[in-house]
This record gives sequence, structure tokens and C-alpha cells, in this order.
Amino acid sequence: MNTTHRCVAAGLAALALLISPAQGKEKDPTLRVPLEYSPQEALGSRVPDFGGKKAPRAVKIVTEDGRTGAVPAVVGDGTDDDDRPFDISAEGDVMGFAGEVVRRNFEEWSFPVDDASKTVLTLRLSRFWVAERNQAVGSMYSAEVRWIWTLTGESGETLGWGTASGDTKRYGKERSRENCTEVLSDALKEAKG
Repeated sequence: MNTTHRCVAAGLAALALLISPAQGKEKDPTLRVPLEYSPQEALGSRVPDFGGKKAPRAVKIVTEDGRTGAVPAVVGDGTDDDDRPFDISAEGDVMGFAGEVVRRNFEEWSFPVDDASKTVLTLRLSRFWVAERNQAVGSMYSAEVRWIWTLTGESGETLGWGTASGDTKRYGKERSRENCTEVLSDALKEAKG
């Protein structure tokens, strides 16, 4: 190989190193969000009415996962500065978090909860989603939570059923874990029957 060919080969190799990303140093586009209850909105303390059917006494709360996504940890999506999409993934157990928030809200509403009760409120989580949309400066965050609920009596008879939804929207920082957690918390707090 002559000197010209060696120089061209060395130049191409150097160019390939500059263009290709460094192995093992590619940025993971997924935004990982901790599931921490941090509501920002004062959403009032209206006790859910379960479609006009009041529970005759304390209820046992049962939560179920009814989301249909292929990856349960994926709880949203976003876009970056170049409008490239990325996933938003939960760090932790989504159902454990949602169930804990429901119990906390029921306590705040002074609604009696008793794990030994035969009156059962089953809450099936059908939507738990946050979306981040990049703006000229910062991002717009929106979250939606939806429960399908069934209230059954001591004999297993259905006392009531329906849906409870909550949604919220807020401007925030780009790719902010905190903003994702805040809007999801507000949507969970707002989701009442």
C-alpha cells in the first residue's frame, strides 16, 4: 500500500470515529420518573359519591391494573428539541403507587376504609399517562388518570359502578422528572367518582 492509500485509509478511519457515537456512551432517550406523591394543585376535598350510591359503611379498597400497554413501566411519552419521541418510564411499582395515593386521598376525605370490610370498592386502573411536549422554551406537561370502579355489598351484589377520571396540564422545564411526577400526582388526586 502506498503512502497516499495509507493517508486516505487513516483519514477515513478517523472520520468514522468522529461520526459514529462512542460505544457504550449513547444517551438513553427514555426519561425515568420516580413515583412520588407530590400534588401541586389544591383540588378540594370533595368526597367521591360513587354515582350517588353511598357505601353503607367502611369499605375495603382493592386496586387492579387494567392498562393495556405492552410494557407496564412505560407511563408516558415526550418529544425533544428536534421533535424526536421518547418514552417516559416509571421507577417503581405503578399499581403500588396508585393504590397508596388512593388510600391517602380516602384518609384526607375522612372516608372510612377497613381491610376487613365485606363492602368492597374495586378500582381498576385503565389509564395512567403523562405526556411532555417540547415548546420553544421549556415543555408542556399533561397527565390523565382513569379508574373504572365497582362497589359491591356484603352479599356480593353490585351497589354501583362507574368511572373516575382526573387530568391536569402544566408548563414546566424540559425533560423534568419532577414535572412528570407533579402532573401525575395531581391527576390521581383529581380522579373521583
